[in-house]
Amino acid sequence: MFAGNILKQPGYRNIEARVIGDLPVANKVMTDTFFVGVYPGLDEEKIDYMVSIFGEFFNKHQ
Repeated sequence: MFAGNILKQPGYRNIEARVIGDLPVANKVMTDTFFVGVYPGLDEEKIDYMVSIFGEFFNKHQ
């Protein structure tokens, strides 16, 4: 889901795939969302840091 239309990702450009329809929702996810990667090692301190950095960014770019 996070990739949106995965067939538009460079690594999947030349694969053979069966596609039904023009995938409007997958395309919307790809163009209109922002993915924040996570991993099991994120503890509360790291998450708090991430939230604070996003807060700084959004406060500067309102």
